[in-house]
Amino acid sequence: MKDDGCFYHTLEEVKKHCDPKDVEAEYCAQIELALSRGIKLTHIDNHMWTYDEALIAKLCRKYKLPTRLHLSGKYADVMFPFDTWISPGLSQNLPIKEKKAWFTGILKNLKDGYHFVCGHMGVPGPELESICSRDYPVRDWALERRVSDLELVCSPEIKELCRELKIELISLNEMKRPRK
Repeated sequence: MKDDGCFYHTLEEVKKHCDPKDVEAEYCAQIELALSRGIKLTHIDNHMWTYDEALIAKLCRKYKLPTRLHLSGKYADVMFPFDTWISPGLSQNLPIKEKKAWFTGILKNLKDGYHFVCGHMGVPGPELESICSRDYPVRDWALERRVSDLELVCSPEIKELCRELKIELISLNEMKRPRK
């Protein structure tokens, strides 16, 4: 962590300032704390690629949990078997109407299989504002994106389209485990 108590903004900063053994120990401490409190973990994530895939694969194997991340082929044994990985954030800062058109096009072109939608949903308010330090370079963008991602996936039009296309929504708990 930086002196202000916030995490570093980039992977480069993390690697410059953090010992890999300390990073691994922190991951393990967080996982162990969750498990000790009876939380049933569904997967391991290193949000926004805050460390390398070898460490994530090592943790997945240690805790017998998959990852939702798309790692290189040598780590296929720990990845969920997604056919498609979709992020509403990839539509960047499109106005919500254009973002809905973009997402509708993707949904209409899906083939049978497992398709993972990863967004950064958030409800406007003090809690959401607290997730980015005041000096975060793209703070406003991050906050607006989270709100528009939530508006997108909760919109009546997208819900109706999923019904029409017979898209079954499931959680990671219901997902098949990684390919062997």
